[in-house]
Amino acid sequence: MRSKHSDAFLLPLLLPVFVIGLFPLLILGVVGFLGIGVIGLLMVFIAVGDELDATGLFSRRIVTQANVRPSERAGYRIDLRAALRPALLMKLAGGALMIVGYGGFFWTKW
Repeated sequence: MRSKHSDAFLLPLLLPVFVIGLFPLLILGVVGFLGIGVIGLLMVFIAVGDELDATGLFSRRIVTQANVRPSERAGYRIDLRAALRPALLMKLAGGALMIVGYGGFFWTKW
């Protein structure tokens, strides 16, 4: 006997969750734990490079312009913080991938 309440309306809601959950499993199957650790390490390197570019740009703006008004300096500082925020998030994500990747690699080898 068929139920009167169909759960078919949940399919469009749960499909994105399934697809998002499938992506890490696919990557894990392709590159393994060691590959995930290397991807995390590359993410950290890219984030550090972005940080260095942002601080270099800030320093270049302040040093090359001898008399910078405090309002301009505050604007440059805001630009610096806005550039450093994604780099911090990327370093945290890369660190998490490194921990999961290298931890999983050594866990499965024992």
